[in-house]
Amino acid sequence: MFVVVSSPKGGCGASVVSTALAALLSTAVIDRDRRLSTRLIDLGGDQPAILGVSTPPHGITNWLVDAAGQRLADLTAPVTDQLAIVPFGSGRLPPNDSAAWSVFASALTHDTSAHHTVIDAGLVTLPNSLYEHSDLHIMVVQPCYLALRRAVVDPRLKQVDGLVVVRPPHRVLNDRDVENVLGVSVLASVPVDHDVARRVDSGLLHSRLPEVLRLGLEPLVVGPRHPSP
Repeated sequence: MFVVVSSPKGGCGASVVSTALAALLSTAVIDRDRRLSTRLIDLGGDQPAILGVSTPPHGITNWLVDAAGQRLADLTAPVTDQLAIVPFGSGRLPPNDSAAWSVFASALTHDTSAHHTVIDAGLVTLPNSLYEHSDLHIMVVQPCYLALRRAVVDPRLKQVDGLVVVRPPHRVLNDRDVENVLGVSVLASVPVDHDVARRVDSGLLHSRLPEVLRLGLEPLVVGPRHPSP
């Protein structure tokens, strides 16, 4: 499975949702108890902290500068036997129109059958080819005016398969309001929970996935791909 996780605004929870989806996919049974390893592509830079691992100095930003110099697979840093990350690196992401993104898309899509891939894209706009080859492109939003204001004008909204709503307490807007504003279906809704924050702070999110995340996001892993609008 190939999942892209976007967000219209920082702080909506896209990185935590990406980690949780990667953790779920790394334990998902494909057939006859067979599992595929999962790679988590970190385009935001927060995944080592969330996963409780050291931050490698070399990563995807360095690879994009000189893609011919190293295989993308050589950048992966293991987290568990079934989960690895491709870290952000020490450079900057290239402009959206850079040819390096096409090389990146080719490198990712040619071996998607070998393992699951989750891209923590956050605010980054990826090449159209990556959205087209993905099994699922979700946008993580919160039911608040500021997030919806950004999302409604985000050009990536036209390419998402659905939304994941992260719900802080005491918000007036509900999931149906979010769907009506953005014109996209809510595929999963996850309440903000103190247990999630504690496990992120301790670097244990992937190994001890909180129940609210597992129950909320599991349908995305086992459900149909490219759900109908």
